[in-house]
Amino acid sequence: MIAIAGIKDIIRDEVPEAVAQCNNAGVRVRMVTGDNLITAIAIAKECGILTEDDDPYEKGVCMEGPQFNEFVGSLVDKDTHERIYAMGKDVA
Repeated sequence: MIAIAGIKDIIRDEVPEAVAQCNNAGVRVRMVTGDNLITAIAIAKECGILTEDDDPYEKGVCMEGPQFNEFVGSLVDKDTHERIYAMGKDVA
């Protein structure tokens, strides 16, 4: 083996405080990803959306895009109110 490399997006310094302010104001912060749910859960913990004791699957705090679409009913264009399609497929 020559090398192992890892890449990590850095959380902006202000994000954990913004999440805390939302929580204190009664706003429920959720993590939605179009990538990998396990990565999203790790980022949610780093941001303060989840604590180490929270179960992200039980609360629906972290979800992938299709689950989010099912939860909200579908995505629509804010101006035309037409359903949004991605790569030729209905994303609802």
